[in-house]
Amino acid sequence: MSEGELTEILDGLPAEGISMIRDVYDPERESFSLVRGVVPQGHELFPLALKKFLEEKGYEVVEESDDRTEEELKKILDSFPDDNEDKADILNRLSEMSRLEKTLLLRELKKID
Repeated sequence: MSEGELTEILDGLPAEGISMIRDVYDPERESFSLVRGVVPQGHELFPLALKKFLEEKGYEVVEESDDRTEEELKKILDSFPDDNEDKADILNRLSEMSRLEKTLLLRELKKID
């Protein structure tokens, strides 16, 4: 994709942002829930929303690997009880997550750690 094509796509996005499904942590239940919402440009989740949007449009988005983020995620998850369903779910999905997903998950976990 050329820079011009990307600019055209970004200019054509709805003003309110991009709709996206994401994990949201509920501190009362101590678990994550899937929620669909609009992510505006400038929001920390926008790069991930844009990536998913482009993939849905048929573009292949390639990210660099980041082992440090994965190791940091595992370190934080080690502090969760072994019977925590979210911990098991995240660890099972970790190898399939993109760098952006791991980075955003790490931010969320740092808020509750």
